[in-house]
Amino acid sequence: MTERPRVSVVIAAYNAAEFIERATRSVRSVASAEIIVVDDGSADDTWSLLESMKSEDPRLVPVRCPENGGPSTARNRALNIARGDWIAVLDADDEYLPGRLDVLVELGEKLHADFVFDNLVVREGPRSSSERLGRFCRGSREVTLEWVLSRDLAYQRLPVGYCKPVARRSFLERCAVRYRKDFRTGEDFLFLCEMILAGGKGVSVPEAYYVYRRDFGKGRGAHGQSMMSQASQMDVLLGAHESRMSDRAKKLLRRRHRWIVAQTAWADAGGHAAGGHLAKAIRSVLGAPLALPLALIYMIWSLVGAFERAFRKKR
Repeated sequence: MTERPRVSVVIAAYNAAEFIERATRSVRSVASAEIIVVDDGSADDTWSLLESMKSEDPRLVPVRCPENGGPSTARNRALNIARGDWIAVLDADDEYLPGRLDVLVELGEKLHADFVFDNLVVREGPRSSSERLGRFCRGSREVTLEWVLSRDLAYQRLPVGYCKPVARRSFLERCAVRYRKDFRTGEDFLFLCEMILAGGKGVSVPEAYYVYRRDFGKGRGAHGQSMMSQASQMDVLLGAHESRMSDRAKKLLRRRHRWIVAQTAWADAGGHAAGGHLAKAIRSVLGAPLALPLALIYMIWSLVGAFERAFRKKR
């Protein structure tokens, strides 16, 4: 491809042989797009598949990392070689619905936005066709840090940090916005916040064009690491950007931190209880004031999920 693409789609792939063809196929209908797939030290057939797909579609740019560095490192490597006017991130086990990139890029250009994101179609599991709408917003709106922090809490079914913005490459380059390589989880939330704190104009739309596959069995061993990573996000944002944050944003960030602490305490309590250490489980819950309210919310989620599944079966 010699002509500069309109969009560069960035995919970090680790042991993604089962899904990578589906992900890239959802992008190939976009005429002016390059697809940068970074094989992040996979041990399966991801690289050989990418080489095969490259022979079929010259817009595919495969990049191979000698060892696994995590999604942030892989995405940054792709960002450094991207040529498109816009950058779109796609997880290797997710996919785009037809027209997503055209709609979001055209809206971003029309509104002179630096980044745009949509709602999600949530599919429960890597191969499931069962789906629901994951809604961050009910209407188009300009994105502020306060709005993001109020919608990225542990008790929400789908925190806004899961969104996948499409961003202007010139904005990312000018403001030196990159993924923080020391974060293997929660990196999307930090990236979104740092685009806003860099002065980026963001817009969200109510339509859902991104298919997010939620596999609860995947990565359970890293769950504790994930929550510790999220808990440290407050320190990162305050340390780097406190002078740019409003008092309300700082208050909301600290509230978000308290909910993460509660989530961690509840997870610890579950582990202690499973091991027969009931006293430790009780101490974990009592040590975090929001742990009991969070447990009640989790129960409500479970009931809502059961009703949703029963409804879908009847249909």
